[in-house]
Amino acid sequence: MAARCADPTCSCRSPDLQRFTNTVLRRDAARTDYLVIPLIGGVLANCFLAEEAIERGADEQSAELYDLSRSVRDLAAAAREGSSWEDETHAYGIIANLVFCNWPELLAWGSLSWFRVRLDIGWSPRPARDLAAAVRALSADPPPSWTESVILAAFAATGAPGARANKDFHLLGKAGRQLRVVLADRMRRANLNNWPAALAAAIDDWTVPTLQQLARSQAQTGDAAIHYVADLEDAAKASADDESSEALPQPEPTAPPPDTGETQAAEELIKEAVVEITHWRTQHGRAQQERDKFADRDARHRSHIESLERELKSARAAQTRLETQLATLRQERDTFAERIAAYESVAEDASSPPPPNDTFAGRRVLVFTGAENADARAAFAESFRDLGAAQVDCYWADRSRGPDIFPADTIVAVDVSFMSHSTWNAIQDRARAAGAWCYWGKHGAATLSRATAAAWMAHLARK
Repeated sequence: MAARCADPTCSCRSPDLQRFTNTVLRRDAARTDYLVIPLIGGVLANCFLAEEAIERGADEQSAELYDLSRSVRDLAAAAREGSSWEDETHAYGIIANLVFCNWPELLAWGSLSWFRVRLDIGWSPRPARDLAAAVRALSADPPPSWTESVILAAFAATGAPGARANKDFHLLGKAGRQLRVVLADRMRRANLNNWPAALAAAIDDWTVPTLQQLARSQAQTGDAAIHYVADLEDAAKASADDESSEALPQPEPTAPPPDTGETQAAEELIKEAVVEITHWRTQHGRAQQERDKFADRDARHRSHIESLERELKSARAAQTRLETQLATLRQERDTFAERIAAYESVAEDASSPPPPNDTFAGRRVLVFTGAENADARAAFAESFRDLGAAQVDCYWADRSRGPDIFPADTIVAVDVSFMSHSTWNAIQDRARAAGAWCYWGKHGAATLSRATAAAWMAHLARK
């Protein structure tokens, strides 16, 4: 594994990390919402390396952490250069180690006030409402940058319903599942379907426009926070002034004007308006909750559909491979059946009758032999004419490879007794390219035609 942190209670010191990497991360690297882990890892690496450039110096522990961040950046560079590490457990462990052990660095690049102003959710925490607002922001059109999205998601998961105050990374737990689903859905739509692509995209997202937008958002947040605090101080001061004025002697109250009924009617109207506003606010909250519920369900369904589509594509690819293998096996089976029939017909104890005289009727036969003697080649040709061949051309393979193009309906017979492998392979390749039927074996002039005839009849029987 990569360099570990100094915390003796950290999960990176547990042997379960490598088991988790092999059984979950590497096995289902792109099929679940854990696809967000390399995205988080890329953003974290950028944050740490930027911190190193700003601090201009570090202790030994920080130096190891910066080295780990550079290792993550190197993995992204390898992905861009086409060097795949999808089968390397070590690469997944490097990224997982950085994310699981050092995730709080994300919170250092934002603030709670920035999070609340960025989502326009006010200053009073309401976990369910805040989580729904974060989900909407992450799936907006156009969406935030990958860098800002990861930081927003980390803050949202920390305050999500069910998040407990511990050292766990809530974004990768149950509390952050909605956020992971939205981010993973965006990543798949951006064609970031594997860990190398996701990591490279996160690293490349650290650009001047991205940082400018983040810095401007932080500045606006600081201004809003200052105004909020100023408003609180003004309200406290006004309240203190009201209490002081109540302590002063008050003038004698004057008699109220006669009641004409208008005051009571106005109060009734105000009460009705308050009731109606309360009712519609409740309805709006319910509708918003239903919309968020449907959005979450739709995101899960789309993730499931994409998973099924990937499985279907994989199954179809496997089917194509099996069909290719089956076709190859059938071809080998047919070739062996033909050769068995040929050798049985010329065996010393063969009991089968000789082939019919019209076996090659109307056919053109190309005979290739390594025999140099012209009389031997003439004997080869005559034996095929005796079986009805319309035209027989016998070639001495050392001198001639036959016609430039083999006709597709030609029968090619090869005696390899005195022929090199390279010569035989060249003849066989030409016959296969032309679609011509071909038989080869170690035979003489008396048996080549008979063996070829037996193999040819076995070939016709299968057709």
